[in-house]
Amino acid sequence: MTAKKREKLGNTAGAFTRQAIFRTDDAIEVDDLEWVEIRRTRVFFDDVLLVTYHKEIGILFPVAMGVIAGFWGLIALAIATSSVEVSLIFFGLAALFAIPMILRLLLKLDVITVYGRRSKARLQFGYRKGRARRLYDEICEQVRIAQAPLTTPAPPPEQ
Repeated sequence: MTAKKREKLGNTAGAFTRQAIFRTDDAIEVDDLEWVEIRRTRVFFDDVLLVTYHKEIGILFPVAMGVIAGFWGLIALAIATSSVEVSLIFFGLAALFAIPMILRLLLKLDVITVYGRRSKARLQFGYRKGRARRLYDEICEQVRIAQAPLTTPAPPPEQ
């Protein structure tokens, strides 16, 4: 038995989840990395019900970056009356966290979700927007090819 060729499409990370997403000849595979176990699920191209492409901001990243930037900014404001040089350092630290937050709010995440009958695969792209669009088109094309025999009408019965 030979192993199927797997192409890595990307990683998705949430607050408590880590996923690695791969493409094979007949499916999208999702490896859920749960502490010490890896759980693999597949969304077969002939079982796909819906493929979506949308943009989202997400809530955890901007809020976390905003809180940390606000913390350093408040320290900088508190120190500003006594030492301007030290407060500039803390403002710089606040900017290090505020800039990624602003970039996320402006650029957003591109998300491709492939829904199957019993499972789904979700890919997130923060910066490679062109790759996300190409990958969406490729996945849609593979689904069309896999489901084409299912959608062609059967010939009428001979009498």
